[in-house]
Amino acid sequence: QADAVAVLESLLSEESAAALDERMVAQIRLSLARGLRELEEYLPSAEEFLRLAGTVAGWEDDAPIRTLVTADTAIALALADRWEAAEAAYERAFTAHAEAPNPPLIVRMTREFARLTAAAREAEGVEDALAHLARADAVLDAVPADAEGFAVWYERGEVHYRRARVLTEAERFEEALAEAEAAIAVHEGGGEHGELPRAEAVRFAALVEGNGLGRTGDAIARLTTAAARCRRAGHPEAAQVLDALRQDYLARPRD
Repeated sequence: QADAVAVLESLLSEESAAALDERMVAQIRLSLARGLRELEEYLPSAEEFLRLAGTVAGWEDDAPIRTLVTADTAIALALADRWEAAEAAYERAFTAHAEAPNPPLIVRMTREFARLTAAAREAEGVEDALAHLARADAVLDAVPADAEGFAVWYERGEVHYRRARVLTEAERFEEALAEAEAAIAVHEGGGEHGELPRAEAVRFAALVEGNGLGRTGDAIARLTTAAARCRRAGHPEAAQVLDALRQDYLARPRD
């Protein structure tokens, strides 16, 4: 990844970029910004996204790309701990989404903001994190039932999953368990494509049950059933993860 980033940076040098058209430069800058993000160089990534956002702002004929870039810019700024700028970009992304909808991207942005808000502010950030997820729910509610090329079940399941994690941070374990179980139920609707996210939701539900609520017996039963299901579905690695947590619970002293 570092080598790829170096190549992209060289392509954006003043001499090289002069030979390329604006849209090609924008595509290279998008790849560079994402590459820097993968390397966890969040501030340089955010700076590249901001440059890109300035470029595409004038593309009146390409509203979808503005939605994409603005949402990615918001995430990058939040990752870089530039919250004031991140929140402004977040709202611009919703404005762009109203003109050129991109539900998967906007929902991913809200989930990331929920995750990062909870991580940065811990208990103090819980209500704001939940508010981000409420906006995700609203975006998903507006998606037509016959929408093509968009797995609403997956996005909705991941919103429930993220809400479960946020609530766990606040030690609201009963609510967290309910959200984890909602995620499990929604991913069930994804058929074979939902098996892995479902398994992760089961794992987290078992963590809440065993560690948060002290119901290790229930957690063990949940994990036993889920691990067997993963093996039947051809996901032995997921089954091993569930089995490892089950063994951890079995090794603990119980009344």
